[in-house]
Amino acid sequence: MKKRTILILLLIIFLIPQTILANAGTALMWMPILQLMFGNLLIGLIEGFAVSLIYKTKWYRSILIMIGGNYVSWLIGNGLILLFQEFIIDVAFQLKGVFVSWIISIVILYFLTVIIEFPFFNWIFKEENRSRKRSWRLSLILNVITYTAMILIYLSVSKYNFFTDLKINQSLLDKDYKLELYLKEGGNIYKGKISSDFKRKLVYKIPEKYKNLYPSLIENPKDSTIDLFLVNYSNDTLLLERSFIETKDKVFYPIIYEKYGWVKSDFRDTTNRDWEASAGGWAIEGLTINDENELKENYAFEVPWMFWGIGQVSIINQNELICVIYGRLVIMNKDTKEIAYITKADNYMIRKIE
Repeated sequence: MKKRTILILLLIIFLIPQTILANAGTALMWMPILQLMFGNLLIGLIEGFAVSLIYKTKWYRSILIMIGGNYVSWLIGNGLILLFQEFIIDVAFQLKGVFVSWIISIVILYFLTVIIEFPFFNWIFKEENRSRKRSWRLSLILNVITYTAMILIYLSVSKYNFFTDLKINQSLLDKDYKLELYLKEGGNIYKGKISSDFKRKLVYKIPEKYKNLYPSLIENPKDSTIDLFLVNYSNDTLLLERSFIETKDKVFYPIIYEKYGWVKSDFRDTTNRDWEASAGGWAIEGLTINDENELKENYAFEVPWMFWGIGQVSIINQNELICVIYGRLVIMNKDTKEIAYITKADNYMIRKIE
């Protein structure tokens, strides 16, 4: 009974300072940084103190060992998250629910933390008093408490309605959109049409030194060709696809919009545009749709370990748009609140075809 009371008090003590710490920030993006700088120190202090209180171990030894254990598990866990981020978003679309993949990742990370911190709990005790069973039990119980606390804190500053309010429906791609896509992925430019069995054709390999530039298109009426530009926003210059020579001549500039914020393309009739769309630079700002009655809808996805920014919005007809979420090209029907995954893309341009 005494141990149970201490663990409950430990949870309350842990939640109060962490909530204060979380409220001092303004965005979820700061939470991992704060956890690295202060959170692991605090968690290790509380875990070590709890062990010393329950089992009468030396408090300073217990605290120092658990602080070290928390930093080790944090570094390994975050490294694995970065490594498997691409896999997680692919699973999210395949399972038609991001929370399935998110919950799986939490469970995996929890048991990984238990395994990593087990030897640290064991080292707290003198060699003759060590018990593997007791150390496993401590690692399992205390990590349940800290994981629960951290998830609640993180979720209080999260937003995830891009996947909860919007339904994944791949049948959106079954109709003929008569749109030609130019996609940039890595160092390649591909061409393809929007469809349920999207097929891409390699049309240009970008030289290594230009891989970080953004593609833009302009139709050349003189010889009925499409010129591909690579845009360098840092110094406001363009590189022309044909000769790949740098030019600052304003005559050759296509209509270029910023990477975030403005609509990339709008294929609606100019007299019939009763809603607008925009995307924020940060993941939590997401995608915003405003109608003529000033009703605003916002969809975003930023949860612990997943900061999936939305950008590069193109309105393709009266009720559908295309955007990029974490390197995935997605089509959305704003009326039915459905989305469909098209393909991977760092950036894209659209051209209408008859």
